[in-house]
Amino acid sequence: PKVMVAPNKLRVFIDPFVYEKNRVHFQEQYKNAGVKPLYADPSSLGGQEWSIVLSAGERTDQLYVKRLFAILERLQWEPFNLQKLLSEVEKDEVLNGNQKKLARLRLDVLRNYLSGKSEEDFVRNLALGGVNIFDFRNTIRTTDDVFSLMTLVISILQTKKGLEEEPFVFVLNEAHDYFKGGVSADFVESIEHLIRRRRHGKNWLLLDTHFPDDVDDRVIQLADLKFVHYLDKTTSSQVLNRAFGNHTGEFSALSTGEAFVEADESSEGL
Repeated sequence: PKVMVAPNKLRVFIDPFVYEKNRVHFQEQYKNAGVKPLYADPSSLGGQEWSIVLSAGERTDQLYVKRLFAILERLQWEPFNLQKLLSEVEKDEVLNGNQKKLARLRLDVLRNYLSGKSEEDFVRNLALGGVNIFDFRNTIRTTDDVFSLMTLVISILQTKKGLEEEPFVFVLNEAHDYFKGGVSADFVESIEHLIRRRRHGKNWLLLDTHFPDDVDDRVIQLADLKFVHYLDKTTSSQVLNRAFGNHTGEFSALSTGEAFVEADESSEGL
């Protein structure tokens, strides 16, 4: 970057267990003392958000997603309780054993990040107007687990009272790990809902990848803007060829801070 982020405008959130055992490493690496454990207030989310979180990242079938929505819809007027949700999943007569196991595993992962009486909700420590990094290195998590957690973070920031007018740009690094080809239509629909429901509220989701052809094409089609900052002249991409045409040969000449941009719509009328 050509402009460095001021230390008071940078926060780094890491796995609570990693924070307990190895936070000094992250503080030294980021040269910043603003390293915090990632805890989230579960009461911030409604039934629909929890349904998305519990199914995010999976090539799940339509029945699983719909049953989760139905269960959480029944619980949305009650104080949120993970044990109550798990109990409702276990006694559901429509979900099969594998689907219930998936829900249990996802809830077990999320449980580690939910704040209690002694933990502080990450929203209280945000660097508003700055850069907030959610770093999941040093954790033994699958890409589905990490994406589910990031869905939880995004949903909380989109629904938290007091943040309605705050602009957020969410950057998801290594997007090809989370949006590989073959994801279910329901999952794509859920992501579209997550992206578009607060577009008018100054929310943007940027998918960062150096393997654009590995990203599911249905997800690529949701992107209103496509940016290219650099591409080696020996590398080719069907996605970029389709979006930028003959300009792909110029990508290798780009310098730091420069980019080619392809937009579905332009205020300049071009």
